[in-house]
Formats: sequence, structure tokens, C-alpha cells
Amino acid sequence: MSWRPAASLNGYGQDNNSSRRQPRGVAHRRLALLDSENELTRRSDELARQRQDLPWVRIDKDYRFDTDHGSAGLLDFFGGRSQLIVYHFMYAPSCSSIAERLRWRADPPRKP
Repeated sequence: MSWRPAASLNGYGQDNNSSRRQPRGVAHRRLALLDSENELTRRSDELARQRQDLPWVRIDKDYRFDTDHGSAGLLDFFGGRSQLIVYHFMYAPSCSSIAERLRWRADPPRKP
């Protein structure tokens, strides 16, 4: 069955184009869920806009970091780009499962 909006179900929870039945009210619950997802998207977009409206902050301190390739300054992390996004993770050392789930943000994608 190809995808159609839940509203294409008739009032008995049955798809108008097949004999598959769904419990009553599923179509309405799906539409309510879609409304909630759309609201979440709008709020996320607004939050991103507000974040982008924040002023840039000049960094004058010479921060140094220990990397796999030796000591590096903050500017070294930019890799020739004009902007750098920094995520700061704070968690207990015993939270290894959290660290693994957040690793995709922290590690650059591997080149094939």
C-alpha cells in the first residue's frame, strides 16, 4: 500500500482503497501527531533563528589543546574556515553509553 495521509481512511478505520482495517481513531491520532511534529519543527526553526541572531564573540585568549597530533591553538581547529561550532559535553566518566551516543557530534565524519 502506498503512503497516503491518515485522512484518507474512512470513518471506520478502513482504508478506502483496501480491505486493511485499523482501530477506530487512529487516523485522528495520526493527524494530531502530525500537528505536534509540525509545531516542534516551527519551534526548532525559531530557536535556530534566535541562535543565529546572537552576536559573534571575539576570543583574545590563546587557548591551547592537547590533540592526537600534539598541542593546537583554537585557530587550528577552524581548518581554514571562518566559523567553528563548539559543543561542550559534561558528564561523569561512568557515563560511557552517553559518550558513545554523542560521539557522532564530536568526531568528524570519516572519509572513505
